[in-house]
Amino acid sequence: MIEKLKHVNFRTNKLCGEIPQGRPLNIFPSAAYAHNLCLCGKPLPPCKQG
Repeated sequence: MIEKLKHVNFRTNKLCGEIPQGRPLNIFPSAAYAHNLCLCGKPLPPCKQG
């Protein structure tokens, strides 16, 4: 079950878009999402409006 995840690494995967804000994806540190093309949203900078 995804709700029981305690550690993930999405680094350097050419991901783009807003990080889902539900548990557990919103509890991981920004380092877990580093070096992607254009990910945004908590814990990274907010997504640009428009």
